Parts: sequence; structure tokens; C-alpha cells
Amino acid sequence: ELIEPEPGRVGEEPDRVRVLLTSSEMLSVLGMPPRLGRDFLPEDDVAGAERVAVITDDLWRRRFGADPTIVGRTAIIDAAPVSIVGRA
Repeated sequence: ELIEPEPGRVGEEPDRVRVLLTSSEMLSVLGMPPRLGRDFLPEDDVAGAERVAVITDDLWRRRFGADPTIVGRTAIIDAAPVSIVGRA
């Protein structure tokens, strides 16, 4: 999948990222609560729900400059808006 540069970031190229479609229980089952923001919620699993993402620490640092205000921002992944709700 491709994640597009944020608006206003001139000259940046899209990054290729791996996307894992999962259920709301995945991180808790693995014992990996988000370090920032929230985990997936059961309502995120419902068809037609807003697309949300918990991003990796590596992506947070590399693409978003370790910005602690990342939660609540929208990323464009494969031309579709995705709300960032947490960082693993």
C-alpha cells in the first residue's frame, strides 16, 4: 500500500507500507497496547465504519517525525483517507 505525503510537505514521495487488516482484538491478544492514542474498538470492525489505523513506531518516527500529535490526523493510504487512532 502507498501512504501519501501530508499536505504541505512538498517534494516528499509516497512511502510503501505494509497494511494488516485485523479485528479489534488483535493488539490486546498480543499484549501490545498502543503507546500513544487508543487501540482498535469493536465499532471499528463494523462494515462501513471509518477506516482507522494504529501505526508502527518505525512509521511514526520515519514518516511523521515522531510527532506526538499524530493521533486524530488523517493519512491517505492507497488514495483513501484513514484516521490515525494510535501508535503501537
